[in-house]
Formats: sequence, structure tokens, C-alpha cells
Amino acid sequence: MKKISAKEILTESIKLYKQNFFRYIKMSGVLSLINIIISVLSNMLFDFGNSWVTIALGTLNMVVIVTLFYNYVRFYCAVINNIYNQVSNNEVKFNESFWYARRLAPKFLVGGIYLLGMIIVPLIIIFFAYGLITSPILKWSVIGLAIAMGGFMLVRYYFIIYIRTIEPDTKNFITRGILLLKGNYISYFVILLITFFYSTAYGAVMFFVNTDNFTLLENIIRSSAYNIINIFIIPIIIVSNVLVYQKLVAK
Repeated sequence: MKKISAKEILTESIKLYKQNFFRYIKMSGVLSLINIIISVLSNMLFDFGNSWVTIALGTLNMVVIVTLFYNYVRFYCAVINNIYNQVSNNEVKFNESFWYARRLAPKFLVGGIYLLGMIIVPLIIIFFAYGLITSPILKWSVIGLAIAMGGFMLVRYYFIIYIRTIEPDTKNFITRGILLLKGNYISYFVILLITFFYSTAYGAVMFFVNTDNFTLLENIIRSSAYNIINIFIIPIIIVSNVLVYQKLVAK
């Protein structure tokens, strides 16, 4: 059983980040730009009085969003592949990674669906119980349980999307991810806690903010600000996970 050190992984991630700053920023900048466009389009409502025109434009809008989402996933896979090859000292141009990502994107999506299912299903059950409870103390206890459960499932299964992308031909990718991380969950938890701190904090704040009162412009500004900051964070998340994989499979 191989062990990883959260301090070592994060230190090496920052070192690589500094060495390849502009390269990483360009890649994550494209991801954030796609995210911003998706956010803008998803907030746009069409109502032209004519129901057929509204339905047609709404359908077109949905098709564009789905296409953008697929290309976001494909580009994300390309970034993972490109960084993995770089860390492994394989000189691969980004356009090669992007074309290869056509094969990786469906694999990534399957891994993502498994991940969401394993996290969301238990949370749905917990929140269903939350709706049946009247005691404020018990309600907060259920919220705490939901956070703990979600965190546990994320730490246990998040790595499978990297297994699915780096090892696309591995059939038992869930088992593979669990076995690789066995004995390293605390270190991996620290890595995820630090690298996902911004997204977690943003999600927690938005949970208590009623965005329904936001105007379209305010929602666009909010989403843009979040994604612009994410430009500098996404590379750290990907690099740290690639390094975790490399440390765990290295001979």
C-alpha cells in the first residue's frame, strides 16, 4: 500500500503551477469562459408572445447549452490528459490532447454520473427525513449529517473521475479508485479541503442567499466573478489530483 503526503502533493502542485503559470491559466481560462457563457444562456428567458417562437428559441438555447457543456467536459478531459502527460515527462501538444479527449469525454461523463449518484442519492434520503422533522435541534443535526455524508462520499469517490480519464480502459474504475486511495483518505481529504476551499465557501454562501431576487445582470456578474477567480484555482485542483495518481501508481 502506497502512502501520499498532502503537504508533499500540495507543495509539488504549487511548484508546477508556478513553472507553468501562463500555460495553465490559458487552459483554465477557456474552461471558465465556457462556464460563463453557459451561465448567461441558462439565465436567459425567451417570451415573444408567440408560443411557437418561444419554444423554438428555448429549444435552440438548450441545444447550445448542451453542446457547450459537452465541449466543457471534453476540454476538461484534454487539460487532465495534457497535464498528466507533462507530469509524466511525455511531450504532448494540447491539440493532440484535445482530439484524444473525444474518447475521454464519454468516460468522464460516466464517472461523473456515478459520482453524483453516489453523493446525491444518500443526500436526497437525508433531506427527505429533514422535511419530516419538526425539532430545530434535530434539523441542524440532519444538516450536519448531510454535510458529513456528502464530504465522506466526495473523498471516497471523487478520484474515480481521474481514474476514468487517465485509465479510460479500466472497467472496474470505482474499485480501482477505492483501492488506490486505501489508507490515504485523510491525506486526500486535506488535499480536497484545501484545493476546493473556494468552491465550497462559495457554495455555502449561495445556499443562504436568495438568488431569485437577483437581476439577470447581477447573476451574470456573480457567475463571471466566480469563474474568473476559478481560472487561478482549477489548475491546482487538476495538478494535485494528477500528482496523487502518479504517486499511487508509480513503481
